Amino acid sequence: MKLAVRSARAIVILCAVSVATILGIQLVASTAWQADAANAGPTVVILQLSGDTDTDWATQELMGRLSSFITDDPFFVDRLILIKTCDPSAAKSLDASVVIYMSHGGPQGIVTGSRLTSWKAMAGIVEDSKATLHLFAACESRRLISYGIEESAKKLYTVPGVRPAEVTNVEIASAVMLALGINSQMVEQYRTTELTTAKELVQSGCSVHIMDFEQVILDEIEYVDAHYSDTYTDEYMVLRSSTWVQLSGPDGFNALPLDLRDLIVDYYKVYFDIYGVPYLRTLMALSVNYTRNYYQEATWIPDGGPDFLSPPGAESYSQVYIYIAPRGHWEYGPLVFCGGTYSGVVVYSGDGSLYTQVWVNVTASGSVLDSVDSISLNQIGAGGVYVSRQKVDGIWSEPVVGRNPGRTGGLWTDSCGRSDYEYDSSWPNLPGYTQATGSIGSTGTYLTVTNIPTGTSWHGPSFVMTLPSYFKMKDLGSFSANLSLVHSGQASRVGVTFVALYDSNKKLAVLLYVADSWTDTAATVFTACYYNEDGTSKSLQSNLLTGDVSGVVQIRFDPLQGLFADVPGKDELWLYCYTQINTNRIIKYVAIQSYRYGSLNEHDERIYSLRLSYAYSDYTVFHDACNDMYEFQKDLTFPYGPPSEGVLEVPSGQSYMKWTSIVSGISGWHGPQYVHVLDRPFRLYQLSDFSVIGELVQSSYTMGQAYVGLFDENKECVMLVYWGDAWYGSQKGWFNLYYFEDGASYSQASGYIYTNFQKTAKIWWDPWQGGDGAIWSTIDGSGSGYPIAEVNNCSRIIKYVVTVGQRYSSYTLVDMRIHDVNVVADVTTHDPAIYDGTDLGVGQTADPPDADWVQHVNSWWTIPWPELHTRVEKYHPSGSSLVVQVKSDLLGSRTLETLAATDDMGNSIQTLDNSAIVNAAMQLIIDNLVVMAGLYLIELFWASACFASNSNPGWIPFAVALGFDWMILYTYSITILEASLRNSGFDPWFRFWVLLLTGLVFCFGAFCLTFGYVILGSILAGKDVTEALLSILPGGWILFVFKCIACFALVTAALYTRFVP
Repeated sequence: MKLAVRSARAIVILCAVSVATILGIQLVASTAWQADAANAGPTVVILQLSGDTDTDWATQELMGRLSSFITDDPFFVDRLILIKTCDPSAAKSLDASVVIYMSHGGPQGIVTGSRLTSWKAMAGIVEDSKATLHLFAACESRRLISYGIEESAKKLYTVPGVRPAEVTNVEIASAVMLALGINSQMVEQYRTTELTTAKELVQSGCSVHIMDFEQVILDEIEYVDAHYSDTYTDEYMVLRSSTWVQLSGPDGFNALPLDLRDLIVDYYKVYFDIYGVPYLRTLMALSVNYTRNYYQEATWIPDGGPDFLSPPGAESYSQVYIYIAPRGHWEYGPLVFCGGTYSGVVVYSGDGSLYTQVWVNVTASGSVLDSVDSISLNQIGAGGVYVSRQKVDGIWSEPVVGRNPGRTGGLWTDSCGRSDYEYDSSWPNLPGYTQATGSIGSTGTYLTVTNIPTGTSWHGPSFVMTLPSYFKMKDLGSFSANLSLVHSGQASRVGVTFVALYDSNKKLAVLLYVADSWTDTAATVFTACYYNEDGTSKSLQSNLLTGDVSGVVQIRFDPLQGLFADVPGKDELWLYCYTQINTNRIIKYVAIQSYRYGSLNEHDERIYSLRLSYAYSDYTVFHDACNDMYEFQKDLTFPYGPPSEGVLEVPSGQSYMKWTSIVSGISGWHGPQYVHVLDRPFRLYQLSDFSVIGELVQSSYTMGQAYVGLFDENKECVMLVYWGDAWYGSQKGWFNLYYFEDGASYSQASGYIYTNFQKTAKIWWDPWQGGDGAIWSTIDGSGSGYPIAEVNNCSRIIKYVVTVGQRYSSYTLVDMRIHDVNVVADVTTHDPAIYDGTDLGVGQTADPPDADWVQHVNSWWTIPWPELHTRVEKYHPSGSSLVVQVKSDLLGSRTLETLAATDDMGNSIQTLDNSAIVNAAMQLIIDNLVVMAGLYLIELFWASACFASNSNPGWIPFAVALGFDWMILYTYSITILEASLRNSGFDPWFRFWVLLLTGLVFCFGAFCLTFGYVILGSILAGKDVTEALLSILPGGWILFVFKCIACFALVTAALYTRFVP
């Protein structure tokens, strides 16, 4: 075969206009084709070569861009063709002028279905194709250039390295527009604007569509291996190899890339005391592996040389590669570095009070040797702070910082593609600002506030949303806003837009904003601020920025340090120590407040995204704004109402759910059930709010009814909101709510409604005259003066949220809509039957006071000297916690390693005397296991008799008799200890190891010490060890034999406590 001639110039890349490469990637364009007729312009074909979800998203997003922007050519959409195929050679036969390749890519090639096609093979396909312009969205596609032919007339757009799909699609769309003859200035304006938006999306951490080769190929490497011979030709192969090095200690830390070291130091090495004085933690340990990956291309050259059955060198993708060909040899290219990864842990010292160590899990990767372009750091335990950062075209994006969500934590984001905020004229204003009207809306990309009337001084509207989950300040991870301000060349415009978190008392807590208060210049500042409940505050403000600007503003909380602020252009600033703020403030609302000054022109402030993370929440919250169907799943087996097929959907562009397509032909009421299983079920007495917004659009000849309800763990209805129209031939609807218990129902009704309506129902539990409380309700704010029912069993467990839509026989279905469903439960609320001092009724049971405690028990061994570490952690929803960690060894030594406790306010309890606790614990053992004292006494006499028998054989019978006595008493003590552990409720494996360790300590503790002293003494004295051991015969062996026999009883008891219920 004749090899293609390689050229240093590679494939020629042509540009029709000079476009600045903002993000460092090339924009390829060609002279526009001139169409013969309006409907005979150039055809654009998108070849989607991979079927994964990210490629699907990127393809649809690109098609949407092209279809929406190219509007002056009405026939373009007919010439935009999508072909999904796994065969890249399909490009050869296409009559299109432009071919776009959508898939994942890597150093070796491009993903085509379940196989990998090399860049060399793709270069041949491009050269043999009819199309002139080829645009690749795949990462690493620039490697095509090395296989180009100097005389080639093809024009390409390729991607160097790894790039987010949002950015790549903007570049490809711009290239297509130029190719279609669109004005270059318009294209440049589009490109600049869209690249800014895409970059902001990536930097805010909202971008998840990274066209990353590693995420796909590494998961499927075995499949690719198995199909190696189908992927590569007999004359061409790609070999792979890797090396790794382990980094440890201070020298290993210094060997890490500078960018990685700096991020670790910035977020984990420095800590602050209660006075704000910074201190440096000590590096205690480091263990990080650095893996370097290489690939090497090999080409078979027929030359009459010897045959090869398999190529030498690096390992092939195929485990067995058999090649039979004419004589020749393999020609190998250089080893090419194709990426490296760092993985391991860094351990720092603690602060000496709250924690003893800080463990950080490190994961990083880079496409250049000994460097990184993507970093992920995760604090294990302690504060749980995570940091991630990545490069976009060689430039580091802003770090994404938060806290690992615990069992009840979460992440709330708003992409600002739609406005879900409600205007509130009574919302409190910041000092110096007054309330006014205005409108909030979304362009589909960002939120903006407009239509603020003229007035005096600063004035504007407030738009508020209740968060889908409330949490305390101590559980805040981070709150960030991606803000922008566009001056449009008008220096006289002024304005300010706030994005804020408010507490449950509607007091300002966290404030992020962008502002321009200068009438003589187009200037902007970003500010991040925290307000205490008394109105005092601290903040960080950016430098004065000119021109159109955008950036991410953030406040984050580290429970081991405090509050930090971050704004564009400045280093992160520590604001408050965790002891200086009220960490129990409940954060409940997010608000957008925008203000205009006097009659000056309104400013163009934009909100691109909001991001809120929290580690824990004392509330079970389910909130569905009815914008999508992600929360509810159809379940026709759920036992409520006659089931039948039907659909609950969100109409396009709407913010409500609607019942449609309920089948006809079934007599009576029937319809589908949609169910949501609560992530965190709760008891009825913990319910703070169950509210539903329902709507009925009536017609004279339609019927239907809808339910939204809460069901208990037995799938029995507890309460529901119920509305509909059951009268055919007239408009007559209702909107009611019900509570069910013991076969009875209690309700509040709206009365008949003869027009279209939208109403809100709310139901909740509250105390009532002692006992189990009562159910209260309102409809549109009325009827809350008294309860609708007293509760007999407030401990029912609420587990399901269910919505049902029903049609009557074959009558036309009425338009029933659900606008909002909200469930809030405060899990810190105690059972009133326990805490109000009243007696329990007949047949009622109360949970023990510690029923809500969550307990975790972990055990692990460390070497080289075997030590068992046991850690017991107990947490209560109220905030109280207790952590105890004890270390034991085979010689009976026990050490208290950790003792930490917090009260129900989350405050650390530091007045505990460790020695007193250990003494109390030992006293408890002695008090409850008095037999242990007897065991020690018998062993003392027994050991004395054994050692006496070494010099006087007459003591041997006494030693044997005392050995039997000790063995019986030891077996009895093990039995008592096993029963005590079993009654403690500990995990079986935990009981097994505790019993085994404790038994070995009592059995061999003194024995090991005795023999250890004999051996050590002989070594120090330079005597023969064997002679020293023989000197303690026969008594020593009597001890040893009886103790070994006793171990059978110990192992039996340990296995019994592990496997027998």
